Amino acid sequence: VYTHVPDQEKPVKSMVLYSNRYSEKYRQDTNYIVPTVKGYNISLKRYLPEHLNGQDRILLMLPGFFCNRSIMDRLAKEMALEHGYPVFTLDVRGRSKETLPNKIFNNYHWSVDNYIWEDFPAALQWLKASHPGKKIVVFGHSMGGLIPLFYSAAYDKHGKKRSGELAIKPESMIDGIVSITSPIYIRIAAENAWFNMFRSWAKMLTGNALADPIMRMVNFTLTSTLGGIDLNKFFTFLNSISASIRTVSFDVTYRLPTIKEFIGYEQITPPEWYFMMEDVFCEESMLVISQFIRSLIDGDNFMSIDKEINYTLECNELEIPHFTVVGTVDEIAPPDTVRQGHLAGKTTKNRIAEYKQGHLGIITHPETVKQIAIDTDEWIRALPANYIS
Repeated sequence: VYTHVPDQEKPVKSMVLYSNRYSEKYRQDTNYIVPTVKGYNISLKRYLPEHLNGQDRILLMLPGFFCNRSIMDRLAKEMALEHGYPVFTLDVRGRSKETLPNKIFNNYHWSVDNYIWEDFPAALQWLKASHPGKKIVVFGHSMGGLIPLFYSAAYDKHGKKRSGELAIKPESMIDGIVSITSPIYIRIAAENAWFNMFRSWAKMLTGNALADPIMRMVNFTLTSTLGGIDLNKFFTFLNSISASIRTVSFDVTYRLPTIKEFIGYEQITPPEWYFMMEDVFCEESMLVISQFIRSLIDGDNFMSIDKEINYTLECNELEIPHFTVVGTVDEIAPPDTVRQGHLAGKTTKNRIAEYKQGHLGIITHPETVKQIAIDTDEWIRALPANYIS
């Protein structure tokens, strides 16, 4: 069924389906398009099970770096069809054509701050208007977990100024945050002497008076010439040469990482890998990439693009209950960088759980996803109704 909705050019496509796996009928609604600022939009997809669990809560799920909302589908179906929650998955700007302004020349660029202060509160406002009285538990994978954490922790100090008309007090809607392999600062495990030397030189530069003008010039150059990087095209190319790379790595006695090791999912099958390349990996803005690189150089902090907000330090102000999910063999978000998020904040209702998976494997491996759903459902049910910090 196609339904025209106010202020939306394209209709919402609705399907009623039956899942043999879960023995459950459900409704799937795609795409609710919601404007943010400057012509950008967000897009939401809904899973609505026939049998609800009576929790009076809805779930909102955010994908991470370089991924669209399809990466959350497996967990979304588990929480909806097995545990009875209405679930929305979110595409922030840049994840689909519907989220971008209608421009002749494609020179789009945005930062993590735009995700935090514009796209995420726009989703909260839309959910508040379309589902009045409902509370939300936000799930996020990788960067998708940082967005609600940083928004909620830094809101009292920066929210009104940054979000403007989109500002919405997080405690008024959010009952809890589930962050899955979300580090509160960036450090990768696969380091070597060359990388450490590069970081040392970069740190010397960032302490120099010329550092900020140089970074601004680099950001301007990158966004003016590249705009973004399409990981889908990159991985399609990498996949075609991965076998020969592995052979060469043994010949030169130097270990090079394979795609499986990047994914962190040893059990991955060819169909699952093709699904990620064709349906999950997408373009990312160069400003977002530069923020991650800067945090990687700085070591222990994640800063706003203008360096006015240290999001890592602001996490100590978090008052919303937080469930931290750690991948014990994650090399993209090493366990200690994720555990730091569990230690931050002011509430005693936090919980942490660890699973033997890597960065993307933790959100795609069926048995791991099933266990995450069981653990988070138990935690959600234990949260006080209408939580107010």
